[in-house]
Amino acid sequence: MWHAGPVGRRGTGGLTDETFRFDGWQAAVLGPLLSPAAHTKSAVYRLKSLNKKTNPGYVIKIYAENPPRKEEIDALKLVGQYVASEGNTNSVAMTEAKGITMAQMLQKELAKLEETAGTRTEEQQKEKRNQCAKAFAEKWRIKVAQKAAEIAVTKNILHGDLNWNNIVVDGDKIQLIDWEHYLTKGKDQRFKTDVNAILKDLEMVWDSSITKINASYKSSKSSGAKSSSAKTGSPKFSSKASGSRI
Repeated sequence: MWHAGPVGRRGTGGLTDETFRFDGWQAAVLGPLLSPAAHTKSAVYRLKSLNKKTNPGYVIKIYAENPPRKEEIDALKLVGQYVASEGNTNSVAMTEAKGITMAQMLQKELAKLEETAGTRTEEQQKEKRNQCAKAFAEKWRIKVAQKAAEIAVTKNILHGDLNWNNIVVDGDKIQLIDWEHYLTKGKDQRFKTDVNAILKDLEMVWDSSITKINASYKSSKSSGAKSSSAKTGSPKFSSKASGSRI
């Protein structure tokens, strides 16, 4: 079991070199923050070491207030990502998904688009952003739906929130993270394994995100925010930007 060390309950501030006790004597030391700093409900850190083993390949998710729900832990176990947790603490350890999120990938593409804006008018730039996002979605939509269907068939669990923040890409490898809203076979009527049915639901989520890209970009410029995304003209994709879950 995990025994929380000096970290305790946390807000959005960064933590470094803090220790979590494992089985009362093993130590898990926090490394860098991996989740967006703007997230207020939880934060994900890479584990620097576990039981004196450096770079064990795990991350720890620390919640600002409440412990992780039993349902989330059950989902992590079903998909093989669970490492450890303790019901009375506000953290859960899991295997690390290597790569970058699709949200980060699209942000990079949009940033490049802003750098090459040249003499384009704002209306022309809006159209370019939409084209960029649609091409990005088209490239990945079938691959992601197939991955979700594969997990649903083999593990009887369907991811319930396939927004771009919850999909990690490493080369050709696709990994799904953040299983808080999962659906299971025999318990949820919306559970499905058909690729086309999953694809239809996924497209509703992604289309909603695409329609908000220009609005998000305009908001970041008008607010005068000094974040890196505002400087590059890239919108921020919150985990609830889709407005719906599958």
